[in-house]
Amino acid sequence: VARAIQDAMRFWLDRGADGFRLDAIDRLVKDAELRDDPPARTPFELPLHEEYAELEHLYSVNSPDIGEALAALREAAGDDLLVGEVYLPTRDVAPYLDYVDMAFSFEMLHARLEANHLRGVIGAATELDGIAWVVSNHDFRRMASRYGEEKARAAALLLLTLPGAAFIYQG
Repeated sequence: VARAIQDAMRFWLDRGADGFRLDAIDRLVKDAELRDDPPARTPFELPLHEEYAELEHLYSVNSPDIGEALAALREAAGDDLLVGEVYLPTRDVAPYLDYVDMAFSFEMLHARLEANHLRGVIGAATELDGIAWVVSNHDFRRMASRYGEEKARAAALLLLTLPGAAFIYQG
């Protein structure tokens, strides 16, 4: 499977693609014993969809063996861009940045537009090289729906003035 994915990546790179957005890469490697995740004992730090939140994702997310799979993707991409969707708290994203050029700050996506809250989210993320900013995506309500039109403009201004790359979802 790994070779087939590498071949597919090379196919598109040979045709002019400049890189890839890697969706849900923290879920790329599953437990070798295929154990079921147990019921959640505590809430996850980021919002989860209802059914998904019922489980504590011990065996299906953020595997200790993830580095090998990510290294294979990095090898196939060479120097081309890899952007990782790593749906974990910022403090857990650093190991992924050894293999991808950027990873989204999902705490920013869910941030309240309050100065103290934003200060904490932005401060933690700017400690890492390679954080990419995003305030909307295909999995959660859009920025304008969450904040309203006036606050959405302020959120967009903030997004586009943060250091590093900003991604704007158009869906």
